[in-house]
Amino acid sequence: MKKMFGIVLLVLMFCFALGTPGYSETKETRFKAMLGRRQGMMKNDNLATDFEKAAYYKKALERKPNNLKYRDSLSLAYYCMGEYKNALEHSNKVIEQSKYVGVGMRVGLGTQFPIIVEVFKDMPAEKAGAMVDDEIIKINGISMKNKTVAQAVGYLKGAKGIKVKVLVRRNKRKYNLVMTRELIGLPDSEENAERLSRRCLIYRKMGETEKAMQDAKHAIKMAPDFSKAKTAFGAVNLDAGDYKQAIEILSKAEQEDAFVLILTAIAYAKSGDIKKARQLYEEKIAPDESFLKKIPYISEQKKLFDALAQDTESMLVKARQFADKGKFQEALDEYSRAMLFMGKDDKEKIRDKLFQITFNMSSPPEISKLARKHVLRAKLLVKEGKFKDAIAEFKKAIVAAPYSAKLYLDNALVLGELEDYKQAIEQMNIYIKAVPQAPNIQQAEDQIIKWEFELERKK
Repeated sequence: MKKMFGIVLLVLMFCFALGTPGYSETKETRFKAMLGRRQGMMKNDNLATDFEKAAYYKKALERKPNNLKYRDSLSLAYYCMGEYKNALEHSNKVIEQSKYVGVGMRVGLGTQFPIIVEVFKDMPAEKAGAMVDDEIIKINGISMKNKTVAQAVGYLKGAKGIKVKVLVRRNKRKYNLVMTRELIGLPDSEENAERLSRRCLIYRKMGETEKAMQDAKHAIKMAPDFSKAKTAFGAVNLDAGDYKQAIEILSKAEQEDAFVLILTAIAYAKSGDIKKARQLYEEKIAPDESFLKKIPYISEQKKLFDALAQDTESMLVKARQFADKGKFQEALDEYSRAMLFMGKDDKEKIRDKLFQITFNMSSPPEISKLARKHVLRAKLLVKEGKFKDAIAEFKKAIVAAPYSAKLYLDNALVLGELEDYKQAIEQMNIYIKAVPQAPNIQQAEDQIIKWEFELERKK
């Protein structure tokens, strides 16, 4: 049945026999409507999900104020919304609550007894005279022979202010050390490295570069193989102008993370490797700009576009020259590439130019092989009823050929089936603007009216 439904939709895309989409009110839509009614709180619909998360975790913390996961999630939601002051407040609380009470030394596995592998400066262990490579013979009179590292650490931890008696052996001599437990710091873990990494990124947005660097260094020391720690460390090196170091660090982070990729592209652009920066953005980032729903990522994209502005302007000049010479396909291709590196308003202006050029062409423009590939994949996915995946392919096709009016039409129809009426209306309006004299324009306008009605019913 699902497959048949996909086939019907495919026919709609070819023939544009537009139908009426179904209706289902979602939790997110209700929440958006609520926020919209509350004094215009939501200035950007893309923030709805993060507003929802923030509201949920604020309520959850009222019930469980000491729950670190709730507070972690609230800090992240605020960060994604661009509410950096609130994000920092909760990030600080999480990190403070995550600190442990101990004596300030790191324990490792020895031959028979645990050994001290690191002594922290100005901490109880150092004050008591502990040294690296000391064997830990006893803790509070309990033998540590054949004890695991975890067991030894367990004996060292406890209530703040309590004395711990540690018998160590050093160069065949034994020493009784007395250490008073203090609030030490964060235990080494990827979870805590992530917390430090996030606070680092918050500090970056607040202009606190020294604090950001400090947290990044702490995170990478705590978990050197953890991707988020590498991302934070790469980001602060980028801010410091050490572009080569930033590229090296970021290349070892998660390469499917759009934030990592855009930071890397910025580093390439600022280091003068414009070609590499553009290639990375065109191939890995532009086809899926869903990450731009997060305010911090939007600002990073702007940094990249600013770094590439001069080169983008050269592309626009080249496109205009092609158009003046009547080389319309070449002009379309050049404008399309330039569009990738522009903000929303500038993109719309260039898209209008694209449609003007196609209007003056004697025959419809050809789409690139890349765009055709994504279109074919999208249509197969529609036949299989995999509409979300089809939308992803149509978006990639539009990136490759933003001058093709039919792509916006097809995309609008599938968005309508997914009940994403706002986006469907936006895409259909682009189609109407592209080909105002098309024979199916009345049907397109009627479909928009139906989708607008569906949106009204959801309020």
